[in-house]
Amino acid sequence: MRDIIIVLVITLAVFGGSFAVDKKLEDSGKELINKLEIVQQEVESKDMYDMAGLKAFKKEWDASKDMLNRLTNHQSVDEIDIELNKLFKNYELMDETEALMNIIEIKTMLDDMHKGESFTLTNIL
Repeated sequence: MRDIIIVLVITLAVFGGSFAVDKKLEDSGKELINKLEIVQQEVESKDMYDMAGLKAFKKEWDASKDMLNRLTNHQSVDEIDIELNKLFKNYELMDETEALMNIIEIKTMLDDMHKGESFTLTNIL
């Protein structure tokens, strides 16, 4: 009987931990995407001079990056960093088209990061 209880506790801990990680990734991704949409509005309105939205996103990204490195694939975080550096460069060059492409790429990577780590049957198998 004690063995069954131990197995149940371990199983509940694994499932509970997986759901907690999934929720944290989802919330973090939504916050980052919301900040990135502000950056996208700046680019679309051709207000790329002060970089206020981009700097706010960078600050939020830096705060979330350590947690994301612990919970997800490091390669995904590194790819977002590379794309963010490209976005900064395109901001400096005032290249709206390339900046929008970088923004879309970062949004896609953030969304894929959550989907890739979510607790689904596809990811388990």
